[in-house]
Amino acid sequence: MAGETKKGMYELLAEVMALGAPRSDAELVVDAIMTQRSASWINNETVECAAMTEKLNKYLSENSHQISAKIGEVGMGKFIWELKAAHREEYFPPTF
Repeated sequence: MAGETKKGMYELLAEVMALGAPRSDAELVVDAIMTQRSASWINNETVECAAMTEKLNKYLSENSHQISAKIGEVGMGKFIWELKAAHREEYFPPTF
């Protein structure tokens, strides 16, 4: 059973990275998917905000993950990622 969980985590990571998300951001997205928790963070790895938001939301919807994403530029080369679990209002720090 533990092997299946790890395999699932790495498969999710590969899929999110294939969308164009940097590894550090993809790891946090996978954490939110697996824990079904909302999260937000700021990173300085450049992404095309609108395109990444669209791709990620499409992926989350197509795979029945109850999370929505919003990515925006906050200035000075930094980007904010906000993931919101459908059933939770509060934000939690990532677990890894």
